[in-house]
Amino acid sequence: MWFPVDPQIAGWPSGPLMRVLGQKQIEAIQDQTIVLADIAKMAVDNMKGFVRWLLREKMAEAQAEEVAEFLTGGYLTHDTPITMAVARRLGLNAVEGVPAKVYDLFSTCEFGVCKRPCLASYAER
Repeated sequence: MWFPVDPQIAGWPSGPLMRVLGQKQIEAIQDQTIVLADIAKMAVDNMKGFVRWLLREKMAEAQAEEVAEFLTGGYLTHDTPITMAVARRLGLNAVEGVPAKVYDLFSTCEFGVCKRPCLASYAER
């Protein structure tokens, strides 16, 4: 499953942080929110560039830009998976199923016990 990769800044999604600047007069916005929105913009730009870099040899530049915008633009919440149909429509090389190696990796994590990122547990099972 694919998920959005828009950055979270101080526990807030970057998209809404940036949008608040256009929703209120600047005098009505706390300085901290303005700074967080600026950091959010930088983080989104960085992440968008990273996604474009990841896709640079896999698809045309315009298509990579579209995918980067969709994944980083704050259009979905992080608990909303991107369906296989949407991933394929975006031109991502999406395949159904989860490789056994991913399940092996998950077996080293103690989900539900600790905050993410999970702590690996290497005890024999």
